[in-house]
Amino acid sequence: MTTRRGAARRSEVRRGEARSETAEGNDGDEGSAKGRRRKGADEETNLLYLGVESIWNDQNYWVNMQPRENGCAKINWDLSKIEFWEHLLPGEPRKNTEEIEEDVVIKQEKHLDMPASYVSEIRINSLDFERRYPGGSKTILYKKAKVELYAPFSETNSLIQRVTVYEDYEYTTPVESYEKYLNRVDCLTESRKNFTTAHRYLASNSDSINNERTIEFYDSVQFNGLSRIEMSPLYLTQHYVDREDFVYYRHAEFLIDKNKTVDDIQSRHILKIIEKYHRNKDIPASKDMAEREFAVIGKEICIKFHYEQDRITQATRTFIKPSIADRGDHLIFDSTMTHGYNPDPNAPPEKNLDLFYALDKHLKDEDRSILQIRNAEDDVAAFLRRRADENLNPLTVSLFDKNRIAETTIELDTKRIRRSNQREIMQEMNDLGPYLARIGNPTHISKTEAYLLRDDCLSDFKQTSVDKANRILHMIDDQMMELEKMQTLLTQTVDLSQMEKEEILAKINEISFNMDMLETYLNWHRNVVPQRYRVLIDRLLRNPHLQILQKY
Repeated sequence: MTTRRGAARRSEVRRGEARSETAEGNDGDEGSAKGRRRKGADEETNLLYLGVESIWNDQNYWVNMQPRENGCAKINWDLSKIEFWEHLLPGEPRKNTEEIEEDVVIKQEKHLDMPASYVSEIRINSLDFERRYPGGSKTILYKKAKVELYAPFSETNSLIQRVTVYEDYEYTTPVESYEKYLNRVDCLTESRKNFTTAHRYLASNSDSINNERTIEFYDSVQFNGLSRIEMSPLYLTQHYVDREDFVYYRHAEFLIDKNKTVDDIQSRHILKIIEKYHRNKDIPASKDMAEREFAVIGKEICIKFHYEQDRITQATRTFIKPSIADRGDHLIFDSTMTHGYNPDPNAPPEKNLDLFYALDKHLKDEDRSILQIRNAEDDVAAFLRRRADENLNPLTVSLFDKNRIAETTIELDTKRIRRSNQREIMQEMNDLGPYLARIGNPTHISKTEAYLLRDDCLSDFKQTSVDKANRILHMIDDQMMELEKMQTLLTQTVDLSQMEKEEILAKINEISFNMDMLETYLNWHRNVVPQRYRVLIDRLLRNPHLQILQKY
């Protein structure tokens, strides 16, 4: 609130809890007027202030349209009268001070609605809004770090953000980078790259670079419980979760081959395989394997069992693997091929028959473990190939992207039509393909050969159709025999329980359903064969190798 003579002050007017923004006042009693509430009709207020220019509260802003010659005493404080107070926001002020619901106030008086804009509506194209940054990208520099931001679909690899940490202030030596992706076919969202990983070289092979890889899986969707694979040129480690055979760790070490590169993972020789198992409470600890090592090169199988309660040592057993010739169809075993240790001195000695069965089981398990290691190598190689293929075209378009879904649909339809045409062309070309191959795929054939090719093709088609119908009939006969068997079992068996009867009835219903499906399929086959035969004849007539039959 300012006085006419320039003295600054603030005051409030109690009427309607509206605040006075500016007023005109006298010079006197500035200190007594500052920061105090006064009524507009009071004589003291009339002496201190010459008038009120405007008032406001949380609902609106009013400008005093009354003359100010008579001071504050003659001011009409009825805010509902427009001739006295002009309000800024649309909507008439309510005439009573009773509290009502806020939603009702907004709907009736609409004091919070701003006036219509004096400029035209701003319209931004969705593609321009999606671009976000000038040119589709933006770079922000920080201390030893650089942040790169990209608009969606602006980068071919779907990158939207990259944070790179540097070793120096000139941003020349990167240390690590974090990348975020969006709209990728492989659902990749984040990746991290370490630029400071040192390459370690084998002392005996200067060309070998140790390239380590770790792949983590969702073990809940893996049928074998695989959770992680760690792989390098010298080892492969698999970690498992919640397996029925209690194995949780499998580690294979490979032999260093000077004549082969480490990139050739399919030709690596396995040195040994180590497997670790969780405790199985159903069998004694001295019989429950904790760790098993297959020395593929050393021709041994070393087994460590779990610790028994109150024991500081664990039982062990070592088998010497027989040669390939001794394994054959009948495994040859003697007591010198194994030795072991049991911390319980009162434990009975192992029987040779039990040891024989144990050796046979471990030899078969070794073969399965080697096969699983080879399969893991193939899976990793296939995974890397699939990742390379995905990186060639990683972008995917959402079904709700109106800017790109039309182009994508047109492109997919074009590819579908192209593939369909290629299949039709290949089908037309392959009708006589096997028959031409029998005679050496000649460029030109005689009329006699053309007749023979056509007749052979049509005869084979007829025979194939008849054989297919016979197979369906044979399947129907088998189902009929099975149905009669189940019906006989249901009617002639007296002591069947209710559950057994329900199972037989369910089996009868299943067989009846299968028979109905087979009969429907047989009828469809009988109806479609004549149509396919006519189509085949038309294609053969259009085949360029049989055009010689149309000339005579």
